[in-house]
Amino acid sequence: MNNEGIALKARKMLDQLSVLLKRLTDQQYGTAVEHLNGSTIGEHTRHVLEMFDELLIGYTSGTVCYENRNRDMELQTVRTSALARIDRIARELNRENKDIVLTQSFIDGETSSYSLTTNYLREIVYNIEHTVHHLALIRVAIAELGLNQLIDPEFGYADSTILHKKQQESAR
Repeated sequence: MNNEGIALKARKMLDQLSVLLKRLTDQQYGTAVEHLNGSTIGEHTRHVLEMFDELLIGYTSGTVCYENRNRDMELQTVRTSALARIDRIARELNRENKDIVLTQSFIDGETSSYSLTTNYLREIVYNIEHTVHHLALIRVAIAELGLNQLIDPEFGYADSTILHKKQQESAR
């Protein structure tokens, strides 16, 4: 898979989210979900989008730090804002690969900050996997809200899981 292929996969993940957001009402988007400790579909959407935003900012600056997310509350409460952000991110993803520095802090008795060299494509792959995780959590919210008819059967599953299920089905 080349640069365009990885960016295309990320856009497809964001498109799944976009399709769902267009089908939800504002109330559904902001409803606290018991099985997600009271979080909302909007909160998970905001988190996903801000991670991609940090990667795009880091591409320009040369350093990405996912901890520095803006935490834009409008993204988690106003679906149209989230949809506009998805569109912007999707347009900006296809960039040349280059090395960037990833910084991360850990609390291990005391707070320690670490930096390591990574690259843009590796971080898009990370964001794809991160998005799958949050789509899976959104899938839990959809089930709790009784809205399963709004999502595709493969929504919130990693490609490896989808392939594994298909192999199991064909082996039967």
